Amino acid sequence: MVPSASGRDDARVVVQKVAHGAQEDLAVEVLWPGQAFAGVRWPAGEVQQAAAATARAYAVFSQMHEQPIEAGILALLGTRPGPDLELAELGAVNAWRSVGSLVLWRRGDDLTAEALHSRVARRPDLTTCSHPVAVELAAILPRPWWIGIVVSVGSGSVHHLDQHALGRVLAGVI
Repeated sequence: MVPSASGRDDARVVVQKVAHGAQEDLAVEVLWPGQAFAGVRWPAGEVQQAAAATARAYAVFSQMHEQPIEAGILALLGTRPGPDLELAELGAVNAWRSVGSLVLWRRGDDLTAEALHSRVARRPDLTTCSHPVAVELAAILPRPWWIGIVVSVGSGSVHHLDQHALGRVLAGVI
C-alpha cells in the first residue's frame, strides 16, 4: 500500500519541529530493524534541505516492497555519495552513544585481519551485547553520511558479533 501524500508532508513537519531544538546540526536516519540504517547530517540552518530529503526518502520507501540501503542513502542525499570512506566503526544499534563505539579503521590506515581481531577483542561489550551490533561506514561528501550494517546474530535478548560478517563487510569496502 502506498501512503498518502500527507505522509510525506508529515515527515517534513516532524523534521521542522525537531530542528527547532537543534543547535549545531540535524541528522535524519532511516532504519531497517535488524538489518541496516542510513543517515545524513545537515547544519542546523539547512532545515528545509533536511525536510525535503526526509520527504524524498518517505516517497521512495512508500513505493518499494524491498528497501535496499542504497535507496535510503540516495534518497537522503539527493545525489550519489562521494567515493571515499572516512571511517568504519562498530557500535550498538540505537545505543551508539550510551554503549560507545569502537573505531575499526580511518581513511589512510591499513586494516589487517589481525589488527581487526585485536581491536574487537578490546570491546567484549560489543561482541556480546543487549543491542544488535552494526558496522558503520561514514563519509563526508557531499555532506556527512553513514550506512550501518548489522553484523550480529540475536539469541534471545543477547546479540553476538559475527566476526565473519564483519570481515566480509569491511573487505568489500576498504
